[in-house]
Amino acid sequence: PRGRGGARGGDGLPVAAPAAPVPAARPARPGSAGEALLYRAAEEFAAIAGIGRHIPECQTNIAYAPRGAAASSPGRVLGLDGRIVSTMSGGAIFAGRVARGASRHVAAAVVEASRRFPAVRAAVNIRYDPRTVRAAESLGMSAAEYDRSAEPARVRQAEGSSVPWGVRSALRGAVRSPDIVYHRGGAGKEPMIVVFGADPGDAVSKAGRIAAAAGASRRQGARRGGAGGSRRTQIK
Repeated sequence: PRGRGGARGGDGLPVAAPAAPVPAARPARPGSAGEALLYRAAEEFAAIAGIGRHIPECQTNIAYAPRGAAASSPGRVLGLDGRIVSTMSGGAIFAGRVARGASRHVAAAVVEASRRFPAVRAAVNIRYDPRTVRAAESLGMSAAEYDRSAEPARVRQAEGSSVPWGVRSALRGAVRSPDIVYHRGGAGKEPMIVVFGADPGDAVSKAGRIAAAAGASRRQGARRGGAGGSRRTQIK
């Protein structure tokens, strides 16, 4: 008997016709207005030029607690169940859907920040880099830091307690709602920046402005380094 399509291999065994290529996964379209806002923000984030260099190893999520909705726990906050990942070209893509409880850490940051500053309803996490923090500050954004090495043992041992403790520590004494909260990492913990906003679009817009400012600063530094190298070569 012949294989599908009548083809046979060199050893006489039937060869199946090649399978059709699997299409790339596409995010599921959202239903509620809050889900639509988050979905659109994820598309906008992925479209930011060069954003891939700002996506951490743990990938990026966006969390949103719509106004009027209780944000008492991460399980009640909207997030992306597919995450946003970087591409080889320096861009980003996301797949999956918007769902409640789809984010743990970023949602926990939103819950804790909104307890102190109710206007904070959304956040997106990006890779930590001191130049990125400086870029945010150069734009007039407020930045607050917490030290993971100072985390009490009882907090480390309690599941889901580290992020709330960190955000609470960073905001202690703050008089205005934060734009970014960051930490420099710890044992087995990746350094991270969380960008806050009034809604997903606001948080993503801030992230885009920070990325643009960081990129401009990086290019300026590269030009200065190149010019310095040229002068040294001429002196020699």
